[in-house]
Amino acid sequence: MFEQHIERLTRHQAMDEVVARASSASSVRCGALWGASRALVAFALARRTGRPLLLVTATSHEAEDLHGDLLAFSGEGAGVHLFPHTEILPYEDVSPFSDIVHHRISVLHALVDGSAKVVVAPVRAFLARLIPRASFTGAQLLLRKGDLYELQDLVRYLVNLGYEQSSRVERAGEFAVKGGILDIFPSNLQDPCRIEFFDIEIESLRSFDAGSQRSLGPVESLLILPQREIMLHDENRTRALSEVVRIFPPSEDRDGLGDLLAAGVDFPGMENYLPLFFEETSTLEAFFPERPLVIAVDADETLRQAGVFQRDIDELYNGYYSPMKLKLPPAALYQPIEEKQGFDLRFETLATSEVSTVPMPFSAPRQFMGDLQALSGAIHERLAKEQEVHVFATYEGQAERVASLLSDCAPVRSMAEAGPGRLHVGHAPLSAGFVSDELGLAVILEREIFNRKRSLRRSVRSVNSVPIDSFLDLKPGDPVVHIQHGIGLFVAIERMNSLGLDKDYLKLEYRDGEKLYVPLEMINQVQRYIGQDGAALKLDSLGGRSWERTKEKVKKNVEKLAKELVEIYAARMTLEGYSFGEDTRWQHEFESAFEFEETPDQIKAIEDARADMQSLRPMDRLVCGDVGFGKTEVAMRAAFRAAMAGKQTAILVPTTILAEQHYATFRERFSLFPAVHIDYLNRFRSAAEQKEVISRLAAGHIDIIIGTHRLVSDDVRFKNLGFVVIDEEQRFGVQHKEKLKKMRRMVDVMTLTATPIPRTLHMSLIKVRDMSVIRTPPRSRLPVETYVLEFNENMVKRAIMAELDRGGQIYYLHNRVQSIENVRQFLLKLVPHARIGVAHGQLHEHQLEKVMRDFIDGHLDILLCTSIIESGLDIPNANTLIVDRADAFGLGQLYQIRGRVGRSTRRGFAWLFYPPDRSLTEQAQKRLQVINEFTDLGSGFDLAMRDLEIRGVGNLFGAEQSGDIISVGFDMYCRILDDAVRELGADFHEEQPDTLLNLDFEGYIPDEYITDERQKIEIYKRIAACTSEADVDALAQEVRDRFGPIPEIVSSLFRLSGLKAEGRAAGVRSLVQQGRYIAIEFAKNHDIDPARVVGLVQTAGARIVPGEKLLLLVPDPGGELADKVDFLKKTLQDLRQYS
Repeated sequence: MFEQHIERLTRHQAMDEVVARASSASSVRCGALWGASRALVAFALARRTGRPLLLVTATSHEAEDLHGDLLAFSGEGAGVHLFPHTEILPYEDVSPFSDIVHHRISVLHALVDGSAKVVVAPVRAFLARLIPRASFTGAQLLLRKGDLYELQDLVRYLVNLGYEQSSRVERAGEFAVKGGILDIFPSNLQDPCRIEFFDIEIESLRSFDAGSQRSLGPVESLLILPQREIMLHDENRTRALSEVVRIFPPSEDRDGLGDLLAAGVDFPGMENYLPLFFEETSTLEAFFPERPLVIAVDADETLRQAGVFQRDIDELYNGYYSPMKLKLPPAALYQPIEEKQGFDLRFETLATSEVSTVPMPFSAPRQFMGDLQALSGAIHERLAKEQEVHVFATYEGQAERVASLLSDCAPVRSMAEAGPGRLHVGHAPLSAGFVSDELGLAVILEREIFNRKRSLRRSVRSVNSVPIDSFLDLKPGDPVVHIQHGIGLFVAIERMNSLGLDKDYLKLEYRDGEKLYVPLEMINQVQRYIGQDGAALKLDSLGGRSWERTKEKVKKNVEKLAKELVEIYAARMTLEGYSFGEDTRWQHEFESAFEFEETPDQIKAIEDARADMQSLRPMDRLVCGDVGFGKTEVAMRAAFRAAMAGKQTAILVPTTILAEQHYATFRERFSLFPAVHIDYLNRFRSAAEQKEVISRLAAGHIDIIIGTHRLVSDDVRFKNLGFVVIDEEQRFGVQHKEKLKKMRRMVDVMTLTATPIPRTLHMSLIKVRDMSVIRTPPRSRLPVETYVLEFNENMVKRAIMAELDRGGQIYYLHNRVQSIENVRQFLLKLVPHARIGVAHGQLHEHQLEKVMRDFIDGHLDILLCTSIIESGLDIPNANTLIVDRADAFGLGQLYQIRGRVGRSTRRGFAWLFYPPDRSLTEQAQKRLQVINEFTDLGSGFDLAMRDLEIRGVGNLFGAEQSGDIISVGFDMYCRILDDAVRELGADFHEEQPDTLLNLDFEGYIPDEYITDERQKIEIYKRIAACTSEADVDALAQEVRDRFGPIPEIVSSLFRLSGLKAEGRAAGVRSLVQQGRYIAIEFAKNHDIDPARVVGLVQTAGARIVPGEKLLLLVPDPGGELADKVDFLKKTLQDLRQYS
């Protein structure tokens, strides 16, 4: 892209002067570099000088912008890299996040192998001292098929490189050993790799999927890079230990540091001691294979930021809010800025009159402010001069829209057809446009045409996130429910010998210490108990009738509820709503104008909503997705569809602030479609404004209205309401929910939530409401780093300073209005230079609006606020949250509040403090523990399930049902309710029972084959869930792939599972060895042809045992298990009516 322009710029007289001055060691400034023109000049310099480039920027944001421009003009594979800052303060006892470390290591590797031609780095990353180049090069490991390695030697080497051993490899930096198989996930690969050994020889290398754990295909070789920037080899550790003794005086702290180094494991903040491990350190420049051309971008600001950083380092070294006690001097960790003043070149936006400045042939583009006529005239003028005009949008959908708008202006060409006198429209995430009359080039950005803010590109990655299987997290003493025997306690997994056969059993304890051993192949009979916590839980007795009586009582009580639920569902099925018909051309244009790339889950939710709206049945859909995962876009597309059909849409939100932000978001998204009229209603509007809005709404002059509960007031009337969106329904009161319930009978309703309330969640799960779950996050989104700890002033200061240091903003949540001023004074004393604003619900509307606007516009550093920020605020630059009484919030609240940060490509931090002098309730402790545990992206759905365990199910289905839920547990109650709902359905049929096997063969999973108990339980659960021979075969292949060749005892387990699946399909209750016969007992609803039973008796010597149930004795064929299983499968298939 732009190859000819780079070539012309290379030969331009301004470039001649720049290169001549640079070669004479003169100070040179390249001026008039507007927007993305810096990237063209950089490539021209690289081509003219033949040297690699190192571009140094003032901040990380600017480095990301320049890196994006360079990629847009060169494409992938051109050797353009971004070397990021670690995003931690010096002398902190924390280490950089693994994803940042992995990124840095990949850049260092590209420099070592010579593939990196242009590197961009913020000045703080540029100044940092690094591992010696030779040490980094020597730490890389290349594996190929046929190589010889002792597996344990390889494991030790991986640990030294920073890899973490786990039972299952899911994330970069992990490895697992399973017999003769080594799974590893190097950060330089998209997928992990499986290495299979034959003795000490690598027999095969293949990639595998981290989610399913299944192999994807063979790979030729595997390059393993370090996972951290310090390798803990024996030689390095020995040197570091001796340096600690030499540099630091004797103290407990020195002894503690020595112990950590001697242990050979990494520890938080280890990077602050990098010089101890090596004789000398390196720099980013030194990693280039030849000396690069070092360029300061916006040099004055870059040097100023370097000076600020130098000051911060000195203050930290001298003890100012630094947690570390043993510190190396700043010069040991960072290059003094005085040594780096002599940059080879300096890039400047303005062309100053200084002698050292060489003006480049670029100027700023014109701002059109949405005036398409002026844009068309400007394009015509440039094309008439045979100039090349490029209009870029950030995304493909936007580019298509702009191309259609400009098609009347001039023929729109593809990039391959671009040239003098031609107009090209495309998409590329450029930072800003530019023009050059001398080069005959104009680059105009779509957002500059329409005066839009810049958006960060979001692309997708899949997340291995599935609803939690709490059973896999069982610990001894946890309560469980057995379908037949009731509530007991999980004790352990034990292998026992029964009648000469070894099997694995789940050991459960019941009342009075009674024990029950459940074969693990029947593990689906056991569920984790969710309902009541603590000592009040009542265990059942084995062999008693109490459990059966409890289930009967619950079943009787549940029938009424089941009838109500079925009636609600039936009413929705019979009510005739409005069908919105097929999508219009405008709908397609609206969807193509979406700024981002849809995620797969988001597309599914959009398609679900489209199908709902095109159906005559009223929609009642719950869209559940984590914060920032695209729920609002799903609602916007549905609202646009309603507007195109002449129907009005009401968007209900829980807070005044959220109403205003939604209004701004909708206005921007619909800006290219001015015919859709949008307004909002909340307490920020004056009485006169509210009256006018209500009047226009009733007259049908508003298509989309956004508001708080004010929208369900009696004086609000719609002319033609067709669609309602409810954002965070759990935040509305009972009275409002009743009105919302009435709406559901009349119009299409969509509910958006990140943490569904249990009632909503379960109604969706049993299909009384439809649900779409969006689990796929943006590629650039990072999980929020969460800290739960006692309140500490130093930690608060550290958190604030770290965020301010990277140019960000902070939420400080204090949820008591009466003492919020005291907290403001505390913060002013703690960080005197910070700009602080206060926001809470008791402020006057205009005051609150001004504070929020100042924070959004970046005029405030800290927003001191109440939980008024809980829902929906989207401020990408606010990435640190401090909550000073986290124990006082509910789990859903904490999750929503934490969702206010980490909404961009930058890491978010959540500091959840609790009082140091106050004992927490058990529920508060559990809430904080869970919020600390569930930090992965997309965990809102999982968190709602765990919330059931913490606070109990309570009034889940009404007060009259809560006692029943406690008596049998949530899962069992749901099962009984689901059965009752199905029995009332027209298409009800009784499920076939599981088949009990008791044959003279054993099958189990040995500990030496699958060593991790959690994975072993997972495989047993999946074996129990197999319903066909195909399921069993597929699972056996996966187990072979994941854990190596299958032992015969495990093969027996799979054979028995296949027989069990065949028996269930035929309606067989049990298959039991009885001497020379095998007894086959059939359930009442069996699928057996009586005539074929008679045939079997006549021809094969089978016997029918008289009784209420069909019991058939067939002669035992003898032989091995495989022969017996084949015989029994064929017998059952021959007996079935539809075989």
